[in-house]
Amino acid sequence: MLGRAFTKQDDSPDTAETVMLSYGYWKRKFGGDSSAIGAASSWTARAARSSAVLPQRFHFLDYDDPAVLVTFQLDRGKTAPWQLQL
Repeated sequence: MLGRAFTKQDDSPDTAETVMLSYGYWKRKFGGDSSAIGAASSWTARAARSSAVLPQRFHFLDYDDPAVLVTFQLDRGKTAPWQLQL
């Protein structure tokens, strides 16, 4: 709805955490203010920056309104050698 999707850089382990806000959380926490995009806050143990607000009808698995979505930020250089490198 607003902002941008995650990028490959967002998923890198050495970068600041990036989150996407659910529509409901954005309305509850920020009152629908578009300045929430790009704003830094501490949704997790580390400070994170929001990159997007998801559409109101977004569903993730069985969750109708997850508060935030985060990247895994896995270090692909440390994955097991038998795993596929994407």
